Amino acid sequence: YPMRSRHRGALLTINNVEFLGDARNGAEVDDQNLTELFTQMGFSITSHKDLTKRDMCQAIQDFANESRVDCVFVVVMSHGGEGPTRSYVTTHDCQRLEVQWIEDQFTNRLCPALRGKPKVLMFQICRGDREVTDLLIAFSTLPGHKAFRDIYKGTWYVELLCQMFMQHAHDTDVESLLKMVDDGLAKRMSDANMQTASYENRGFKLCFLNPGLY
Repeated sequence: YPMRSRHRGALLTINNVEFLGDARNGAEVDDQNLTELFTQMGFSITSHKDLTKRDMCQAIQDFANESRVDCVFVVVMSHGGEGPTRSYVTTHDCQRLEVQWIEDQFTNRLCPALRGKPKVLMFQICRGDREVTDLLIAFSTLPGHKAFRDIYKGTWYVELLCQMFMQHAHDTDVESLLKMVDDGLAKRMSDANMQTASYENRGFKLCFLNPGLY
């Protein structure tokens, strides 16, 4: 990504600290640290605190529509959890806002101004109390999107997965290999169709497969 313009990037922070009968004590320090960090990196900063669900939705949509920069970071800090199917953020008025809705605001369709530009979403929220470590989950495509297949070469994802692992597993860790697979998918198009892979790292450390080493 080209990251050389004077308007290098924009940061949006939403920090919900106070709730009905509850508070995330110490959370204000996160705002201070993020402001100091991104100011030094030359980013413009928009900060909000204790937003209702309605105001939070509006702030996110306004930021996505008005950003004309090289890249954007969005950091949401609040209580949260796991619903029946999706993660959610708890708003100041104790409503649930699905993480998926926030992600959707930065799709190419809803956010054309940032098409082709890096968009980083970060969520400082709880997601339940299950203990899961050393787990890496990879998906061939994003939720709600197709995974493509060639009748001669097989699926795009598995074809590239095998290529990258065969060529680079001797000196590259597994998570980096998955990033290389996604880079390969980004370069592949078929009748204007594109595919983007994804993965989730849940306490998964560096893992080298060391093929041929005993």
